Amino acid sequence: MAAALFATWGLGMRPTFKSLIRAFVAMNVVAAAIACVNLLLDSNYMYLCEAPVTASPFLFLPWPWYILWLEVLVLVFFLALYLPVHLERRWGGGAGGVPVSPGLEGSAK
Repeated sequence: MAAALFATWGLGMRPTFKSLIRAFVAMNVVAAAIACVNLLLDSNYMYLCEAPVTASPFLFLPWPWYILWLEVLVLVFFLALYLPVHLERRWGGGAGGVPVSPGLEGSAK
């Protein structure tokens, strides 16, 4: 969390819509791997096999439907967090942070 805040405000880096999609896909790849671990270990990491026993307003659907609901909720949160960056780029007059050269997005400096 601290690294993301420092990159955003300290270094002026801004996420792109493509990076949101990559993060969402990566989250689902990790969840799929954890689901396999859950099957092997008879466990419930990330609450993928059954809902946690809690009175959360987010878990109003039964398993497995609450997982799909949370997927939609994550996309809404991602888009809500991206909205200020999008508005800055659209009406702020700038690129909205430190430009990244094509092909160098994932390389270390």
